[in-house]
Amino acid sequence: AQAVLRALDRLDPANEGVARLGMRLDHAAADSAALHRRYRRLSDQLQREFGATPTEPTRTLFQQLTRTP
Repeated sequence: AQAVLRALDRLDPANEGVARLGMRLDHAAADSAALHRRYRRLSDQLQREFGATPTEPTRTLFQQLTRTP
């Protein structure tokens, strides 16, 4: 799954659906650093390409996954 995800991310680094899937996989693997890197890369790419920030569903997922229990 990770190889497919990396390929999709290379094809369209601003694709939020791909980023959200990756964030879920990072979270399932208990890889908080990777989750944060993925979100930062997406945010940076969206800013560069569109002058935008991640959409509400992406921001909400990030907050949910990074919330300390």
